[in-house]
This record gives sequence, structure tokens and C-alpha cells, in this order.
Amino acid sequence: MNRILFTLLLLGGLNMAYATSALQGPTGTTMWSAGGTNYAFYKVEDEYLERNEPNAWWKPGVLKHVVGAFHMQSTGFIEQTLQEMYRKGQRKIALVLWHANIDEDKRNSGSKWTAPIPAGYEHIYGHTIDSAGGALCPQHQKNLKTILTLIQKTGFDSITIRFAAQGVNNPMDWEAWQEQYYQENLRFILSTKGIVDKTLDGRLPVLYDLGLELGGLEGFCTEYTTRLWQEYTQQFSADDTIGFSFAVEPGRVRRMIDIYKTSGCYPVAYPLDVYYNADKAMAYVADEFRAAGLDNPPIIIQETFYNDMQTCLELETASKQYHLNILYIMQWQVERTRMHWYDENGKATLRHFSVSRPVEYANYLKPLN
Repeated sequence: MNRILFTLLLLGGLNMAYATSALQGPTGTTMWSAGGTNYAFYKVEDEYLERNEPNAWWKPGVLKHVVGAFHMQSTGFIEQTLQEMYRKGQRKIALVLWHANIDEDKRNSGSKWTAPIPAGYEHIYGHTIDSAGGALCPQHQKNLKTILTLIQKTGFDSITIRFAAQGVNNPMDWEAWQEQYYQENLRFILSTKGIVDKTLDGRLPVLYDLGLELGGLEGFCTEYTTRLWQEYTQQFSADDTIGFSFAVEPGRVRRMIDIYKTSGCYPVAYPLDVYYNADKAMAYVADEFRAAGLDNPPIIIQETFYNDMQTCLELETASKQYHLNILYIMQWQVERTRMHWYDENGKATLRHFSVSRPVEYANYLKPLN
């Protein structure tokens, strides 16, 4: 099937748009399928990847964002990477769009990179791409269209677009409600969705994560996710969205489901970001789903360690023990054994990425259930 189809199921008395055609078996029931990678950077230079040099995160050209720096790559590099990912069993790609009004953010908190910006990196700041005015800059729009076309032509069976507001645009950091940045984020989501939908034109299923790891957070994030969910679903329904992804912590699934329940509209699946002790984490996740009246909802592991056998075994244990409907696994570009740097005194510093080309996936090809 070339377009997204949805089966309406009754779960715990709740109508839910349940799963896309990419997740369905021949009878329309949900089934295990191969996942893939949150493809954040097509290359990470050694200044950060290996050495963690001061300001490496912010130095232009160190973190080569797939969309933001696509035009700075050597010819065919990303295309070759996608082909190798596919050959090794990956079937899904998530593009992570960390975004902010970069000039406003620098004015607000000061720039962490004060040297001149090289040509081609004017709308990139560390891992973040510019969303000033509520739209990608023209070069990034062109980049996005090209990478989407490459993903589709390679043969992947779905794409997830993950929106992640940063800096002044991030409701996690607001000390008061920021209407101008809420509106800018909303425009950015809608304008980017328009580009994606028009470019793919139904040839490939797309899911939208409206707020990376905002699911179930309190403070202004509650108002933000509540309002954004209402505005998005009123305009588009929920047929192409996984809502807001969760970092797995007690209470967050329950709080986000309460927002969905109030709106009367539910996402097609629940995206969970889980790393250490995945089996134990999924225990209270299962409890919170069932307490909310969702006995066996569709779950996506939206983030976890890169190609990690231990994680796969933990998720397999949890899936069988708690009867979880885990649809697929999306890995992050960081390995369990390289999650931290350690200095000469043994002090640990979090390493956000340890993999430059995320082509391996073999440890996640085994069905969990």
C-alpha cells in the first residue's frame, strides 16, 4: 500500500486510530516490523565524537545535521549511508528537527560560538536548525525535500519527523507562557508538515512526533502539549501522529494520556524513549497504560541504545511478561558502552552521540513477541 491506512479499534472503551499500513499484517492487525534509526547527523567529527573538545558541540561543521548540513556533504555520502542501512535490515527512518529562533536564542542567553560562521552554516547552531518566523530557511527546505526523496527511493517503509523545540522556543525552559514562541513553533510544525506531505505525496507513510520527549512533562509543557494537540488534531485529525514522545519516567505516560482523553483524540501509537534497565522501566509503563484503560496499546520504542543486544533481551522479557504490543525499535546514535566520557579522575560526562554512521541494526531484527 502506498498511502496510510488506519484501523479503528476499541481499546478499553476508547476509539483510537491504531496503526499505519506499515505496521499492519494482512488482516489489518498490528504486527512486529523492523525499525531503524533516529538519523540525526550524517557525520560527527572527532572533535566531539572522540575527544569532546571545548566548544566542539557548537563549532560549525562538527555536528553535521542530516537536514541542516545536507548541502555541505560530499556527493552521494548520505545516499550511500541510507543504502547500507537498508541492506543491513533497517526499514524506518526518523529525522530529528531540533529547532529554535537562533538569533533570538543567542540574544537571550549569549552565543556559545563567537568566531565567524563559515558559509553554509548560517542557519545552524550546534545541533539546532533555524525556525525563525516559523519555517525552515530556503536551503533547509531544499535539503529536506532531497533527503525525503532519497529515503523513499531507497525503499524504507516509513518516516517519522520529530520536532524538538530548543532554547527560547522550548517550553521546558519557560518561566512564563511565551505566546510568540508557541505560535512560531506551531507555524514551523505546520509549514514543515506541508513540505513533507507535498514532497512524498502519499508514496510513503509519515508519522509526526509533535514534541520530542515533551510527553507527560509538567509546568508550561502541560499547557503547551494540551493546546498543540488540540490545534493539530482539529486541523488534521490524529491519523498521522504519534503525539508527544516520552522519556520513560513514572507518571509521564499517565499524565499524557489524560490530555489525550480530555481531547477525545488519541495518537496512532505511543513512542517511548528508554535506555538503561528497559525491562524494569516497561513494568510501570504497562501499569500506567492499564490504569488509564488501555490494555494493550501500540508502542514504539522511539529511542534506545545503538544496536544493543542487552536492550533487545530486556525488551523481549518485558514484552512477554507484561504482554506489551511493541511494534518496532528505533535506535539512537549512541552505544551503551560509550554513553559517557571519563576524565582522569573517573568523573563521567554524558556523551549524546558515539556513532557517526548508524548503519548497524542486527541486534534489533529479532521479533520481541
